[in-house]
Amino acid sequence: MTEAEEWSQLPNGVYTTAELRPNFYIPGEDALPLPRPYGALAPFKPNDPGTNMRHIRKPQPKPLEI
Repeated sequence: MTEAEEWSQLPNGVYTTAELRPNFYIPGEDALPLPRPYGALAPFKPNDPGTNMRHIRKPQPKPLEI
């Protein structure tokens, strides 16, 4: 991919290399499938783990005694 293809222009005129996130969905149950905005309940898309994650150990679960 060339450098020109990696950059995209946002509606406010700023150029960015960030991947666009969804801000609307198309409902399947409506007769007319118009895009509807997510509003405050947009889907969460976490970032990829960084390179320092290899130094962090996963917690060892302790056995429960009842």
